[in-house]
Amino acid sequence: MAAADVLAFNPLAIAGLGKPLEKADMTVSQVLYNNLPDIRVQPRLQDEHAEHVKVLLAIIKSYSMGDHIGIHAAHRHDSIPPGTVRFEADMGINGFTWTKPTAIETPDASKMHATFFKVDQGSLVPFEFAEGPSPVDVTKIPAGFLPEFAGYLAKHDLTNVIAMQVGDFAKRDGADPKSTAEVEINWGQDLRFTVVVPTSILKAGTEKLIPTGWNVPAAGDPEGEPPAGEHWNPVTTPKNTHKVHVDGIQPLTPDTLIKALVEQEVVVA
Repeated sequence: MAAADVLAFNPLAIAGLGKPLEKADMTVSQVLYNNLPDIRVQPRLQDEHAEHVKVLLAIIKSYSMGDHIGIHAAHRHDSIPPGTVRFEADMGINGFTWTKPTAIETPDASKMHATFFKVDQGSLVPFEFAEGPSPVDVTKIPAGFLPEFAGYLAKHDLTNVIAMQVGDFAKRDGADPKSTAEVEINWGQDLRFTVVVPTSILKAGTEKLIPTGWNVPAAGDPEGEPPAGEHWNPVTTPKNTHKVHVDGIQPLTPDTLIKALVEQEVVVA
């Protein structure tokens, strides 16, 4: 990416950030997501790019964007079919969320927002979405932030390695946000999705947490290694070394999912 392209970044012109989402953005998102590196082959940021993690967190902090901007390993799980996007929804139980391929015909900024952006073709392009309006007030994003953030990724050839994450990372009730882990699920024959759970309820001995996401409130000592706030948990089960398989035709609901995770000893009751 040329320096001139980087300097042209404008939050108001970026779909899913300051520009309303359109159906065409969903199509681009689906293709972009499927072209991301698989989580199993994506470089481990904490091993290979620890210094870049620290620099990017410092950039975020220097612009006072830590409450809403973080960094995340740019990766995909199972490919998603045409006409769908990865969409995260609150499960309504114990703070769990799940992210599933979801068909979205008419994007509505009041009901959904972009959560992950990849530097691509001289812009930031969204590739995952979630319920509700964006937590970011685009008018409060400093003019120099996105050019410097995206420019750093481009300069160090990290655009296929690190993505920008948008969320609510502010401290609440005097405590840092809880550490979470993303678990891959195969539900029956056809449904593939991920569920995010607090790491505190993972069954001892089943977890293998691989850090994937960092934000400023969880950064700790800027001179030390910043601890991750989000992880991938490649659960070992009798049938597969990375995914939780749930056989049968039982309907997918928050209750049936939690029951299956407890039965397979992934989480504690």
